[in-house]
Amino acid sequence: MPLLTIYVCAAVCTAEPLRVVDGDTLVVGRETIRLLDVDAPETFKHRCPAELEAGRAAKVALEALIAGKRVTIERHGTDRYRRTLARVSTPAGDVGTALMRQGYAIPWRPGPAEWRKRERKWCGE
Repeated sequence: MPLLTIYVCAAVCTAEPLRVVDGDTLVVGRETIRLLDVDAPETFKHRCPAELEAGRAAKVALEALIAGKRVTIERHGTDRYRRTLARVSTPAGDVGTALMRQGYAIPWRPGPAEWRKRERKWCGE
């Protein structure tokens, strides 16, 4: 996995090592960040080969969106896995929105019915 160096801005900008885990998760320093309200296909617990392929493409897309850019992280709490939920943006805009616009991700919504919709999206009917 390539390790990128980005500028993370909150109140102050600092250079931090960053690793993209998958299409909606990245690690900055020791903090795991999950893109808020974004769902990309799974690469670790994929439900079908098509989801794995789409997940790998989403990861590459996220890497391209942030590589060499100044990245701003707007934190919004944590999820049940203790990952930071955040909006991540570059001067070009919100990276989650860009992933969805490019077809690499969809809006995340809770519940079993929504989980089944995501499965159909990535794996077909």
